[in-house]
Amino acid sequence: MQSKWNRDTKLSLTIARAVGLIFVALIVVAPTTIVILPVQAGWSAAFGSNGLLKSTAVQILGTLLLLVFAWSRKVSDIVYCSHPLVIALMLFMFWATLSILWSFNRDYTVVYLMRLYVSGLLGFLVFQIRSKSHFATLLGFVYFGCVLLSAFGLLQHFFDIQIVRQAAPPASTFGNRNAAAQVIVVTWLLGIYFLSGTRSKGSNQYFLCCSIALVLAYIVHISSRAAWVAMGAQVIAMSAFVLAAKFRSKQPLGFGNIGLKPILTSVLVFLVLVNMDSSGYKSVLESIATEVSDIATVSSTLGSENEYSRFKLWRTTYQVFLDQPILGVGLGGFEAVWQRYTTSLGVVFVHAHNDLFQIMAELGIVGGLLALSCVGIM
Repeated sequence: MQSKWNRDTKLSLTIARAVGLIFVALIVVAPTTIVILPVQAGWSAAFGSNGLLKSTAVQILGTLLLLVFAWSRKVSDIVYCSHPLVIALMLFMFWATLSILWSFNRDYTVVYLMRLYVSGLLGFLVFQIRSKSHFATLLGFVYFGCVLLSAFGLLQHFFDIQIVRQAAPPASTFGNRNAAAQVIVVTWLLGIYFLSGTRSKGSNQYFLCCSIALVLAYIVHISSRAAWVAMGAQVIAMSAFVLAAKFRSKQPLGFGNIGLKPILTSVLVFLVLVNMDSSGYKSVLESIATEVSDIATVSSTLGSENEYSRFKLWRTTYQVFLDQPILGVGLGGFEAVWQRYTTSLGVVFVHAHNDLFQIMAELGIVGGLLALSCVGIM
């Protein structure tokens, strides 16, 4: 019995580390100008895609990890979860899979399904982690990936590094800075989580405080309005949660152990990083003022002849949904369909730049309700 427990514990830690390393690989893998792949001309554009290389790497690594897990465990040892969120996610994946039957672009549906399946696979493996400390190990790798992403993005911004192909720098290794911002938005709060932990002492506090400053500085330089709004909402929600928990329990929540010196150091690091660019000193207030002015300008174009292209795109996406309200156009079918509805955008869009609108356009009202159920349960 003891040997089985030791075997389960070792496998649990191995899974935590392996899944964490897969996330780090997702950050690191990218098409570069240094390593040239010896592929045919017809494949060169595909291998130049950041998304293709990242998703392919994760699919291969995830499949290998699943094979190792299957070889090491019996069916009776598998941990199952019946949480409502898991059920909702499984229903969403099932409906997305069915959409291949009516998809307007089955090739793209297969590509998106592979990405969806590997996400589900990694989620299944995470449920096999048996210890809270092992799960913390996994989260540590995830946060390290977040910091690594931000560090490389800042190097691009300060030194104009052109190793990785980018549509709009500084996009780090993702080619598109909005994609990079999405990763930051869903992972940066882990730094605060670790900072509030009991093990956060001494040099750990300095590292965590400064790493949070680095991540926030990168988000400022990305100039992604969506990321700014999302992270602002996160801070408000987190503050409300902390205050509510403090009043309810009347107990300190761990933040009282954070030293003043690490906080002041991180503030200094943040101020230095946000007020610099490749040419030297540049006030962050000017950049923020420019972005706020752009937001006001963009908002004023709604409904006019010179309407912002994203507004037109969202209206077009909504029209796609109205034409296929129940089933949608199939997972991945948006890119093949939306251009039939308008020729006035002047830009080729791969995505709708609005996840809910795109899900409803591709998977209909059923997919939209399932997606909203997942968000609501979380």
